[in-house]
Amino acid sequence: MPHIARPDDNDRGERDRLDEPFDVALGERSPAEQRERATQRLAALGEMTGGIAHDFRNSRAAFEI
Repeated sequence: MPHIARPDDNDRGERDRLDEPFDVALGERSPAEQRERATQRLAALGEMTGGIAHDFRNSRAAFEI
């Protein structure tokens, strides 16, 4: 089967190493990587909900004056 060049192939027709992490399926991640990603998602969710609560308090305070 002939090799079809892709935009991310290097001069030798090989895939660049920088693209490898993006090719890994979620099921192929190590347990430590899965825990790290879950931790990052929870941290992002916490920051988002904190921001929403802050905005809600500010808008509610504007109506109490």
